[in-house]
Amino acid sequence: HRMAGGRLLDRNGSVMAFSRIEDGRLMRRYPMGPATSHIVGYQHRRFGKAGLEKAAQSELLGASLEIGDLLQNRRSSAGGDVRLTIDGFLQETAYFALRGKRGAAVVLDSRTGAILALASAPTFDPNRLDAKLMSDPSAPLLNRALAGLYPPGSTFKVAIAALSLELGFNGKIDCPAEGFTTSANRRPIRDHAYYTYQERGQQWPGYGELSMTTALER
Repeated sequence: HRMAGGRLLDRNGSVMAFSRIEDGRLMRRYPMGPATSHIVGYQHRRFGKAGLEKAAQSELLGASLEIGDLLQNRRSSAGGDVRLTIDGFLQETAYFALRGKRGAAVVLDSRTGAILALASAPTFDPNRLDAKLMSDPSAPLLNRALAGLYPPGSTFKVAIAALSLELGFNGKIDCPAEGFTTSANRRPIRDHAYYTYQERGQQWPGYGELSMTTALER
């Protein structure tokens, strides 16, 4: 089984994956451990390859390969090294913020779309792979940032607002307490404030008529 010798580096040159000889065997090591496991993946004699260890294997072996926005440079002068747009400090910050939770966090450079951090929790240590990970009910191997079934939620409101403005909307938005529904057979869509009031045993009055600016603010 041939193991790639190239390194995976963050945008600042910090090593995220490298190869070394241990007890006469070529081994793959991951200095940032669980913090970068869902990006880097793993390369293991028993469990195979995952993440960028799999997707960038041709690059790590010295050939050229297009990976997309995760890659900053397609080929480095070191030959076989792959430098990512990931910022190791931001990645570890996201990792620590998610510890003990299930979820994902992604940080993008709004100017270029480059991925600066992409974290998923729970996570695993690629330096200590175990068969138990495959059957763990918390699914630590699942990359929730890329494959989690999360609704877009309030982030999508910005896209809808932008489309409305493009189409010439400049009126008022009615936001009643009872919410909106497209059919009597469907559950109403309500603002989060409705449920906050409900938890307190109170009835939310709604926002009433809002301009687009105020609606985005609220």
